[in-house]
Amino acid sequence: MDDYSPRFEDETRFSMDYSEFVFFLPPQNGEKLETPQEISTLKGYENRSMNKQKLSKKQLGFNILLLSLFVIAAGWFGVLLKLLTGQTNLALSVFLALPPMGVLILSLVYKTTDFDPGLNFKIKKNAISYAVAFLLFPILVSITMIVGKLSGFISIEGLVSKGFGSLIGAISLFFLTDFIKNCLEEFTWRGFFTQHFKKFGIPDLLNHLLTGFVWILWHIPYWLFLLDKASMSAFSSLNTTAFIIMGSLLLLSSSFVFGEIRLLSSSTWPVVILHTSLNAVTNVLLLKGFVTVIPSAELWMSPGGNSIMIIALLTIVGLALYRFRTKKKSAVH
Repeated sequence: MDDYSPRFEDETRFSMDYSEFVFFLPPQNGEKLETPQEISTLKGYENRSMNKQKLSKKQLGFNILLLSLFVIAAGWFGVLLKLLTGQTNLALSVFLALPPMGVLILSLVYKTTDFDPGLNFKIKKNAISYAVAFLLFPILVSITMIVGKLSGFISIEGLVSKGFGSLIGAISLFFLTDFIKNCLEEFTWRGFFTQHFKKFGIPDLLNHLLTGFVWILWHIPYWLFLLDKASMSAFSSLNTTAFIIMGSLLLLSSSFVFGEIRLLSSSTWPVVILHTSLNAVTNVLLLKGFVTVIPSAELWMSPGGNSIMIIALLTIVGLALYRFRTKKKSAVH
């Protein structure tokens, strides 16, 4: 035992001396001594961004194909769940939740890459995008209502009797309740697909078209089997086929506007607001009886969104945003 004691003491003394040497070595050549607190708080590294690996085209293409198939299957899985359980609300919850869950899983898998779903708000840099998000649909719907009123196709007696304050209150309440649902949607469509198509090298207008096409395929089982028929009848007098055709055209035109806002702002949040604004304004006006549209004119100028006038206005706005963004980009370069 005595033979081993000095060796143990020497090792202990060496380890203690070595630690003291490491932590208390004086600064050399005029270097400033950094305290452990400064090191622990990463002082001096606050503005240094981490170099993230870029996704390869093979990875991008695989992700696009995988999530496209996943979200399309999610719609039909919701239908199957409704048939098996008879619970529409459960089917709708699964239908809505599966696509963003797929995005979340991919974001975790590629967390060390430049995978960017657009989570940053970037409010100061995107005043125009947020202004468009809040104001666009109230303006477009107001234009449609004015034209419809002047031509005798739209009645606003419900708005007159209930009051403008009642309309604002109903829209605000709908906006708050619909916001979470649209977070789930937009962080899939614009957060994932628009960003991935862009990085894959797809031209911007084709990017919006492809994103809108996947968006439509996801909606079809919802329109056919999950949408409450009573709510659909209250919202529109169009038959199911016409409703799906006009709804698809609305999604395509909206995809151009939403996609341009996503690319302009580099954030998905303005698009979430824009989508929620669309749903809040159009649903409240029609479902709450603030306006009524003559059935024969609904295809042309309904403020519900599934009308030729709204679709045409959205297409014009989308192209204008595209022109604005590309001019701004070329001016910078």
